Amino acid sequence: MKLKKQNYLMTLAALLLAVTFSMGLASCSKDNGEDPTVEPKKEQEKEQKQEMEADENAPAKIVITVHDGHMHGPYGFHKNAHAKGVKHLAVNATFTYHQKDGKWVADAQNPNALNAQSPSTAYAFVIDYYNAKGEKINGQFIENGADKCHQHFFMPENVKEGFGKEYKYSYNNDIEEFMEYTYCDTNPWNKSNKYDGAAFTGEDNPLGFKGYFKFYESRVTFDLLIKFVEFKDTKFVNSETMSYYEPNKELLKTAKTIAEIRLPVNVYMGRGETLKNFEPQWDKKEADYSDHEKKIINSLAKAYNITFLEAAREFYLEQNGEINPEGEQFWF
Repeated sequence: MKLKKQNYLMTLAALLLAVTFSMGLASCSKDNGEDPTVEPKKEQEKEQKQEMEADENAPAKIVITVHDGHMHGPYGFHKNAHAKGVKHLAVNATFTYHQKDGKWVADAQNPNALNAQSPSTAYAFVIDYYNAKGEKINGQFIENGADKCHQHFFMPENVKEGFGKEYKYSYNNDIEEFMEYTYCDTNPWNKSNKYDGAAFTGEDNPLGFKGYFKFYESRVTFDLLIKFVEFKDTKFVNSETMSYYEPNKELLKTAKTIAEIRLPVNVYMGRGETLKNFEPQWDKKEADYSDHEKKIINSLAKAYNITFLEAAREFYLEQNGEINPEGEQFWF
């Protein structure tokens, strides 16, 4: 009985010593400002805050605004003025895309396609990114040196002949012969060269938030692949820029694709295809028009899903209505 009592007292003493020792350590840690639970907690809170901020600023919506126009020099895009009453030949299109489950999905209200003419008409593209709160966030891809790692690329896919093309056409993957894109980004990025004196930077630092296309093959349809890439360290290859359609394969291996969308395009006719001295007679039927007139009018009707007579009225207004050449003031 005496032995059991001694063992019990020794065990109790050991427990008391261990408790006292651990309390001493905790006291020392607090006295030295080194509570081991504080720093990991602060670091965890910091990481959570950064993740929340990153999510809040992540792109949730892309809006692409397109205008038809003509050029005053290599960067001087000027929106075309059209006759009063013209609805379809005047291009003021908006294409919206939403981020859903890791993919970019076209808005249900988007036009079926960008309907364009070749080759002299230019088409301005303005690309804006928004977060989930509806705030424009282009600046985060440009400011504080971010512009050195970001660039949009543009490539045609699924090219097909259409709209009554006169000859058998097969796309040969020569993008520069098929279409051309010119970067018209500015510094500051949210200012205009025309109205604010912002410098054009596209030649030396291409981004693709602002720019214009020219399409060189008429009566074709295709998907315009728009790819926005964030490169790991730099987008320059031996201090040289990349073309609008060919990102460097080695740099792509470590790059992040921020957005990849496809915008349908119909190049439904050539700009030079006109109806000279066109005088539509509204009591005439389609069969009463010449083959040349029918081909051009039907191309517009098909592109915009309107009737033959609606398309005929568009051409008549465009060619005979009053136009103020300075009536439109959109410039980069």
